[in-house]
Amino acid sequence: MPSRVFQLREELKEFYDKETQEEYVACFKDLNFMQRLAYLADIFEKLNSLHLSMQRRKTSVLKLYDSHNAFMERLALWRVHGRNDTFVIFDRLSSVYISNGSINIPSDVTNHLCNLEVELNHYFQSA
Repeated sequence: MPSRVFQLREELKEFYDKETQEEYVACFKDLNFMQRLAYLADIFEKLNSLHLSMQRRKTSVLKLYDSHNAFMERLALWRVHGRNDTFVIFDRLSSVYISNGSINIPSDVTNHLCNLEVELNHYFQSA
């Protein structure tokens, strides 16, 4: 859903403008909001990909374990890149990201990735 909203952002802005819904128009004009929306669209895409890979037919526990571990390693790598203001792995975010000291996107992304790692480790505890 976030990817579809991001994809239709210009059309939604026009629609809300015609409907005089200024609070929504303001959201789609706000760079901070758009960067957060882009990040959510990217991370949900990656989580959906992980989820689908774990649902394949004839998937063994070892393959599930490998998929989980590979995703956890990617999370750690993405955090490092986020701390360095590098978001090339997140296509949508990198398309709208502008490094600006007043917008806290790098720390928000790295904090979210840390929390996501904790939650995934909680649900997929090693034996």
